Amino acid sequence: MRKNFQLFVLLVTIANSQLNAQSVKGLYVDGFINILGNTQSEDSLLNYAQSNGFNYLALYDLHLVDAQYNMTNVSTITPLANFIQRAKTQFNILKVGAVAENFWFFQNRVRVYNNAHSNPDQKFDVYNLEFEFWNTSTTGPSGYYCTTYLQPAGLTCDTAGGFSFYKNELRKIDSVATLDNLLSETYVGWPNAGQAHQIAGLCDRILLHSYVATDATDYSYTSTRLSYFAGAPSAPVDIIVIFSSESIFMGPWLTSNPETQAFSTYLAAFQNEPSTWVSGINLLGYQWFDYSNMNYTLPLGTSESIGVKNIRLFQHNDQIEIILPDGGMLTEIAIYNSNGQLIQKLPNEIISSNKFSINTCGFTDGIYFINCNYKNSNSIATKFLIQR
Repeated sequence: MRKNFQLFVLLVTIANSQLNAQSVKGLYVDGFINILGNTQSEDSLLNYAQSNGFNYLALYDLHLVDAQYNMTNVSTITPLANFIQRAKTQFNILKVGAVAENFWFFQNRVRVYNNAHSNPDQKFDVYNLEFEFWNTSTTGPSGYYCTTYLQPAGLTCDTAGGFSFYKNELRKIDSVATLDNLLSETYVGWPNAGQAHQIAGLCDRILLHSYVATDATDYSYTSTRLSYFAGAPSAPVDIIVIFSSESIFMGPWLTSNPETQAFSTYLAAFQNEPSTWVSGINLLGYQWFDYSNMNYTLPLGTSESIGVKNIRLFQHNDQIEIILPDGGMLTEIAIYNSNGQLIQKLPNEIISSNKFSINTCGFTDGIYFINCNYKNSNSIATKFLIQR
């Protein structure tokens, strides 16, 4: 299943060196059909991803993209090709993944799209199968999976039938990914040990969810399932942990914690795991679900500084909390739009404090820059995104 031995060795080396430089920092992009073809929305997504250091985008809604643009038509699907190319060549995105729930779509849409484009910067790099075989509401009688996939395939409408269908789909997806020299991966929630052993041998990497409300439990929530994969005959197994920014999970936590902390906490616990099974896991990095829930709750922006430390930003709805570094005497804080136009200067009583909030309800969607000038002529700047 490993299609690039040199890359595999590199990833093992990274894992064994305690992930000093993480390999994958991914983002699930939901609502992609509403982003594609809209220059401002595309720019907002790509600037957001670059500003926060994401290097992998997994795209949802491709069936809707196909319905609107026809992925088999090289002329009408140009917006998708342009988006992927810009992501890779201008915004430091290393790989773009296609997310779908069945082999047919990969074979008849994603592969056709890829084969019609000779430029690798315009192609998908990853085939991502998302089929929740463990979900009783969808695999059970009258459930979506039951009526759409299981009954037509002559399978029982339960989790056992769901897993049989999923396993066959994943095997075929991995086969064509191998032919195409691409990566195959799958999202997994709650497999048992036997299922985990089989899944590990059917694709290149596993995305394992850790859907919790705080980083304090993010590792313990997955440790048993990690041990299942570690015991697979194909171990060591490449794992990417998924965190959720939904309001029922880490959404509230993200309003006061940097998103990087979730994986830092997870990695520390993984490294301190006393069980010997940890040698069966290559922890490649992490992925966030999903974009629409993150753009107003994560600390945003990467700071560029001269002579002082960086600004910290926390954004929630129409309020942005700004925390400035200690030291230095501020003379001015100004906000500019992406065209360099001055939008707002903050009053003197605000800039006397190193922690304050601004209201952005009057700002239009786009990228903005906060510029802070100090009495000694040093300056510091950072950017933030408004997208409603």
